Amino acid sequence: MSFSLALDRAAWADMYLNSAEPLCSGDDPTVLMCDDFEDGDWVIKNCDQANSSGGLAQTDGWCGTIYWRPDPQGTNFGRCGGLGAAGTDCAITSDVRTTATNGGQMGLHAFKNDSTQTDIYLRWYHYLMPGFQPGHEKVMMIHDQSRGQHHTLFFPFGSREMDIQTVYPDARLAQNQGNGISLQNGRWYYIEMHSWLASCVGCADGGYELWIDDCGASGTGCTGPGTMRLRYANQANRPSAQTAFLEMWLENWANTPSSGEERYDQFVIATRRVGPMSPKAADVVAPGRPGNLGLR
Repeated sequence: MSFSLALDRAAWADMYLNSAEPLCSGDDPTVLMCDDFEDGDWVIKNCDQANSSGGLAQTDGWCGTIYWRPDPQGTNFGRCGGLGAAGTDCAITSDVRTTATNGGQMGLHAFKNDSTQTDIYLRWYHYLMPGFQPGHEKVMMIHDQSRGQHHTLFFPFGSREMDIQTVYPDARLAQNQGNGISLQNGRWYYIEMHSWLASCVGCADGGYELWIDDCGASGTGCTGPGTMRLRYANQANRPSAQTAFLEMWLENWANTPSSGEERYDQFVIATRRVGPMSPKAADVVAPGRPGNLGLR
């Protein structure tokens, strides 16, 4: 199945659903956020500034962190020209980092209509540029409703095999399905993380799952349902009755620092399993950029 070329272009002005993937059309109520970056950039503003000025509507819902800095290439951290995952045109970049810097370009994104959730799936494609070397790096963080770190997907101590670090309780959850995978340079990886909260404080029925597959240099090689690499159920991960998931943070802060560049593409957050993209994603022709997004 290939993507329709007759997509409603109004969807590209939606700060939560910015993707040509069919599940991101707005017809699926389980989908909470999408971005494929085919508009060619990753414009973000300081979170407080964006929220107070209505600026999130002009940044596809992204807001920045204290590590934001201007793109030295002048393209707002978009990288286009057939550089996206699964045959698409555009991806975004962390920017090139050195061992003198702990972090590169990062961004926060809330769920549709600023909802809070207790059970989410987060899917994206991840690429380590040639020469990239991971440090002790946070890759993807989920915040709770107090905007505190709830759990983080990370490269532990320079390893290329991603694990999950939890806060409630403080624990490192390593890949445990007997088929661990390490990310290599020059290849796109499909990654999907499932997180659900325990049903009550003290209840041990929360958990985490992680799927990762090597999709090859072009990102078109993931044609199956995805391979589970990590699963931990029976987790007492709800610290209060009010705890809920608030937002995702695409992060690359590292202590010890990483060096080099990472790229990201094809984000989807949903309340059900997402899975890899269609194997015919290369058939996509992105619609033109709409005129009602405001100045970038």
